Amino acid sequence: MYVDGSRAPSRSGGFGSFDLALGCEIAGAVARMHRLTWELRLPVRRAERADPLRRVEEFLETVQGWHGREIVPGVEELVSGLAEVSSRVRSVLEREQEIPSGLVHADITETNVLVDQDGHLLALLDFDDCLDSYRLYDLCSVVSSWGLDDERRLDVERAARLISAYTEARPVTQAEQQVLPGLLMVYVAAGGCEFLTGVWERKAFVDGVSDSFAATTFLSLLGDTPWQDSLRDACVVADQR
Repeated sequence: MYVDGSRAPSRSGGFGSFDLALGCEIAGAVARMHRLTWELRLPVRRAERADPLRRVEEFLETVQGWHGREIVPGVEELVSGLAEVSSRVRSVLEREQEIPSGLVHADITETNVLVDQDGHLLALLDFDDCLDSYRLYDLCSVVSSWGLDDERRLDVERAARLISAYTEARPVTQAEQQVLPGLLMVYVAAGGCEFLTGVWERKAFVDGVSDSFAATTFLSLLGDTPWQDSLRDACVVADQR
């Protein structure tokens, strides 16, 4: 089907957008998509490796074979942080039953959005990476694209508005509310893990882990709990009585 629109605006250099109003519009639309596809299951099994948590766990296995990795600035802090966060998130996901899964787009960025002449959402494109996983991953994708500041660090106020826009259309469970910050950290880290693996294989490190914006963003979120409480507070939680 042809849709007459244009690409959503990107920040200078790409990688995200500053158009928060559009981001909130997309967050609400994604929530409605999740509601409409609540009982839908993909007809074929997608590769589990596409799951961000799985990608982080694979990186942690791979990095053990990086002989001499200690000379790369920041890598030990990254590995330690990834191990702690991924283990904590995995434990919650395995313990909690109220963390819904289903159709996940898995790549909601401004490059996969068409807008009309007034800048409003027309279409969400490119479901090539879709998978059956935790619905919150799509919210994490929206936050990663529209919720960062000009240094690509998490802007808590922007992120909270995006989360509110999503959860107003699909209230989340209490379990989702609690695990959201950890899943966001995992989602952010996954892209950095793949980037750093490629850099290691090419022996092309320049400044170490800071060569990856995603890895740097992940590290900036370690050990700072107030932002996590702010994101949880932004959630509209479903009445589970």
